[in-house]
Amino acid sequence: MPTIAGDLRRHFRDRCWTVRPPRGVGELMLQVYKATSELGARLGRPPTVREIGQALEVADEVVLEAWQARRDLTCTSLNEHGSGHDESDATRQDAIGIEDAGFLRVQQRATIDQLTVVLTERERRVLKLRFDEDLTQEQIGQCIGVSQMQVSRLIRGALAKLAEAASRP
Repeated sequence: MPTIAGDLRRHFRDRCWTVRPPRGVGELMLQVYKATSELGARLGRPPTVREIGQALEVADEVVLEAWQARRDLTCTSLNEHGSGHDESDATRQDAIGIEDAGFLRVQQRATIDQLTVVLTERERRVLKLRFDEDLTQEQIGQCIGVSQMQVSRLIRGALAKLAEAASRP
């Protein structure tokens, strides 16, 4: 009987981890579990991390690491609610992989930077004044010394070049 029980414990110890910790951490986890049970029975309450660490003669951080290893023994569902108590809480899935609001802007900016190489310096400047600095065509014309109609043609031509460059693979 002891041999069979030992083999079963060894099987579960070695094969049932979600993420396998180092052997020392796994052994320490068992020691912490035993010490927690013994101290709890003796004290009549759950022992603190410090009390467990003193009983095993290890640092508090080591006890916490062993507890974390014990939690890693099983998988946690992404659909489980954050605190596990209130159904109105967000699920774990809601808390991870949140899309960054600025990501799309960064991606668009990188695309624009790649495409603007087909433009002349003058066309880049006109588009910058129009779309970055939000100047009117008349104000842009005054800045670069041309009429509003020429600014309109420059913008239209530059945007057509960008559209053509974007359609190429």
